[in-house]
Amino acid sequence: TTGSGWAVSGLLLTGLAPQVLFAPLAGWLVDRRETVRVLVMVALLQAATAAALAFVSPLAAIYALSLLLGIGVAVATPGLMALVPKVSGEDRVTEANAYLSAARWGGSALGPVLGGVLAGAIGTEGALLADAGSFLVIAVAIGFLRVRRPPEPAVEGAPKERARDGFTVIWRDRLLRLATSVIAATVLFAVIDNVAEVFYATEDLGAGEIGYGLLVGSWTTGMVAGSTLIGRRLPTGGLAWAMLLAGAGGGTAVLLAAAVPVLAVAIVCFLA
Repeated sequence: TTGSGWAVSGLLLTGLAPQVLFAPLAGWLVDRRETVRVLVMVALLQAATAAALAFVSPLAAIYALSLLLGIGVAVATPGLMALVPKVSGEDRVTEANAYLSAARWGGSALGPVLGGVLAGAIGTEGALLADAGSFLVIAVAIGFLRVRRPPEPAVEGAPKERARDGFTVIWRDRLLRLATSVIAATVLFAVIDNVAEVFYATEDLGAGEIGYGLLVGSWTTGMVAGSTLIGRRLPTGGLAWAMLLAGAGGGTAVLLAAAVPVLAVAIVCFLA
């Protein structure tokens, strides 16, 4: 609606930043309160927030509501992970985590496509109201769980010490330090793509909401395929070369998508 790259950047930032900034507080909240109750309350808050987004137009209000949705994600993620052993039993945690990961990535791939279809069919407001309805379904489903996770006793200083130890390990290991820096740079430039994708899909490709959803969904589908079909089969000795080839291949794909602004070509490139 604004035609501004800054506005899109702000929306992405308000959605993603809480998952980093509020992570320690979210973990504390999940440990200090009964987890199922916390997740139900968060899902209801997200339902109300998504519904409100359908009816506001000032950019500041949209950012505030997006921030609330991001805080909800920041709390829900550790809450769900903490419930996994309670739901599956300690002997099936690995299997349960695999299912949870498949559901998360599957949703990340299908969600943008579904969102684009809904926005194209019933408008952005209708898509956001459907999103609000999905949070209500989540609240009801979690409320029906028969397990409960009571509050954990406080452990003074432990989270801070563990976080510091983790950073120390990365900083002292040359290979870990290099790999972390490369990954951070890759993510940085990928997020620049995320901002450009909105205008690329709607203006350069003329593909509208559905085309934008297909582009985002194909990128995520490629991530799932790459990690499951290729990544886990790479020999340890070839990982460095694999990273170099993946970076060069990804950059070439983005260049090709920019040079040939055709939706079918762009989808293949984003998948790659």
